[in-house]
Amino acid sequence: AASHGIKQVRLVDTAGTCTPQQVPALVGELVSQFPALEFYGHFHDDFGMAAANAVLGLSLGLRGVDVAVGGFANRAGHPALAEVAMALRHLYGVELPGFRYSDLYALSRRAERTYGLMENPAQAITGVITHAVQSGIRTQLIERAPRIFDEIDPVEVGAELTRMFGVRSGRDGMLRFLRERASTLQAMGIEPTEDTANQLFERLNQEWQRRSETTRQQLLEHIEAYHKALHGSHFTEEAMLSWLQNDGKERKVGCR
Repeated sequence: AASHGIKQVRLVDTAGTCTPQQVPALVGELVSQFPALEFYGHFHDDFGMAAANAVLGLSLGLRGVDVAVGGFANRAGHPALAEVAMALRHLYGVELPGFRYSDLYALSRRAERTYGLMENPAQAITGVITHAVQSGIRTQLIERAPRIFDEIDPVEVGAELTRMFGVRSGRDGMLRFLRERASTLQAMGIEPTEDTANQLFERLNQEWQRRSETTRQQLLEHIEAYHKALHGSHFTEEAMLSWLQNDGKERKVGCR
């Protein structure tokens, strides 16, 4: 290939069926056998393996891989930019020169607004609820050892840790919260007692149930409208035939 002027070769997994076990044979052997060529990877995520294949391929000598913000591309998409970049940084110790890691979260939100395609709310690295945690024993552990539950500091990608309350916070979690805010509460004439924690938790539980149902109904309406808008933007075969049929009718009317 090199003797014919070929300098680069792109290895394409169009169907997304390549497994991590196959990457060493498909990538590693080619890279070692043809050192004069530059190999690049093009992986699809039909089985959720695109990011793993991309990172493994890079570790075996690929010069680059195709990625996309949020993973959006044809069909199941490409490896998500944030997943590949952060995996290289945290798991392989590879820093991408000049890469603005702190813009990853904002970039995902910009892509959503630009293209009207919403990321999974729990998308790795950049999801809108990925770095949220219900207050309770977990938040206490996070304060003591923050990397126990989240290897990535949200600030690193331009996000922030969101502490919130829910039924899983428990009565103990509520009491812990009140005691942490004791001075503020006492200035309000409120004592951080178990009775206060129980009352607050009961109020939270009731409101949680009411709001959960209301929110579910609201989101359901938005989701249905969102899916309808997405499907409505497609130019299907039926739409093409309908255009031709209507154009034919208009031509007949014009000839008369």
